[in-house]
Amino acid sequence: MKFPNLLWALREKRIPQFELAAAVGISESKLSRAIHGRVVLSPDERTRIARILGYSDTWLFRPMTPSRAMRGAA
Repeated sequence: MKFPNLLWALREKRIPQFELAAAVGISESKLSRAIHGRVVLSPDERTRIARILGYSDTWLFRPMTPSRAMRGAA
């Protein structure tokens, strides 16, 4: 997973991925692929997601670093 903060925010706000995707104007598939780092969102899409979720885009889209991945795996 590339953007764990984004996934956490979705769960925290209890917004299903399909609802967020619809609100942003992208497919649910694109959103899922973006969360996992397989597709890049435009700056405008990132801004819309951040606004809807109420978090900064820099925090939401902070990639998981190897050290963060190792801590999560322990």
